[in-house]
Order: sequence, then C-alpha cells, then structure tokens
Amino acid sequence: MALLASQAETKSIQLITAIPEDVPPVLADRDRLVQVLVNLIDNALKYTSQGGKVTLAARMVPVEEYSGRAEQEPSPPQLPGIASPPQFVELSVTDTGIGIPEKDLPRLTERFYRVDKARSREMGRTGLGLAIVKHLVAAQNGMLTIESKLGEGTQVRITLPAAASASSLPA
Repeated sequence: MALLASQAETKSIQLITAIPEDVPPVLADRDRLVQVLVNLIDNALKYTSQGGKVTLAARMVPVEEYSGRAEQEPSPPQLPGIASPPQFVELSVTDTGIGIPEKDLPRLTERFYRVDKARSREMGRTGLGLAIVKHLVAAQNGMLTIESKLGEGTQVRITLPAAASASSLPA
C-alpha cells in the first residue's frame, strides 16, 4: 500500500488496510506476492474515480469454503510448510471503481485481453497484468477469483495456503 500511496493521494482515493492481527502468514514467495498485490492495487487505483476507496483485506478461510469455491481445482496437496490440517488465507483487493462487464469476467486473465482497448492503450496497458497475476498465484498453490459489478466496483481474491508455525515443521 505504501508503494502506491502517492498515486492514491493524487486521485483522492482512500487506501484502506483491513488485516486482523490473528491472520497467519501465507506460504508464498514474498517478492512474487508483493508483485501480485502491487499489480492488483495499481489496477484498482487506475479504474477507481476520484474520491473512491481501495481496500486490501485478509481473512482466514476454512478448507471447506476453499474447496467449495474451486470446483475445477482440487484443494492443494499437503506440502511441507503448510499448516496441518490445511488452512488458507484470503487476500482481497476491493475497489469502488467502474466495474467490469459480466461478459468480460471469464476472459480477464487471458494474455493481452483488455476490456476497454482504447482506454488501455491510452493508459499504456498491455493486457498482461492479470495473466501474470494468475500465473504467479497458481505457482504459489493459490487460487484467484474475480467478481465485479458495473458502476459498483471489483473484488479480486487470492487464496493461499497458510504457513505452518515453526514448531510444527518437521526437524
């Protein structure tokens, strides 16, 4: 959030962080996770009008809820370093922006796909951002979900395995 604070300030967009203290760390590559979050927050800021809000939140997700949302993907396998029983953390970036038409949602993570081609060119956008995000999230044994309503905003959720505590890792 700090990396994009000046961009938010320029548009008078309120940046909100809602991460409870009891949310455990995730099992992920820190640099790649930062890359994902910067991309998502940057997108949210670009498509949110002056005076809007962008929120970064986190919460624990029960394994049953994770499995239920990933109809096409099974739960990640039990890997070293993942909490046992498996636990998941959901990070979400929510904006009060222009929203995305429902017909475009299934294609958002395709390489070079842009909802508004004229506006994307004008902003110097390539249509690769969400494709890269999807790849990086999958490489971290995570899942990406995007929901949006025109005129109301967009929510992008990343669900990742929670890291096991140091005391529960094998010696």
